[in-house]
Amino acid sequence: MFADEPPPGETTSTAPATPPKTDDVRGMVKNQEFIVWSLVFAGVLLLAAVLFLFFDRWRKRPVGESARDVSLSLNSFKEMYENGELTEAEYEKIKAKWAAKMKEKPGSPVPQTAPPPTPPPDPTPPEQPTPT
Repeated sequence: MFADEPPPGETTSTAPATPPKTDDVRGMVKNQEFIVWSLVFAGVLLLAAVLFLFFDRWRKRPVGESARDVSLSLNSFKEMYENGELTEAEYEKIKAKWAAKMKEKPGSPVPQTAPPPTPPPDPTPPEQPTPT
């Protein structure tokens, strides 16, 4: 009935098990090597997936000016205003455009700039043309 069981009249000996055959040992070693190489391959695939994820995020990053760039630009316009290269109306118009642009981008802080100082009044009166 069962091929592995000894017949009922025979006694089984408790002799030590026979050493494994060389083919069995090679099979076990090959099986372990297969498992190790499978794990290495899985790790390489995981690393490649992570690299593709970072590359994709880098590729899809928003193109445009960052908050730092806007801050630098506003500071340069402020310097131009202070040097007299821009009028107050021009400076306020530029500042409003930058503020509107920064509000469009979610999560970008709007740079806080102090209001431009008013230039001191010129103490000398304008020259009057002399009649000739």
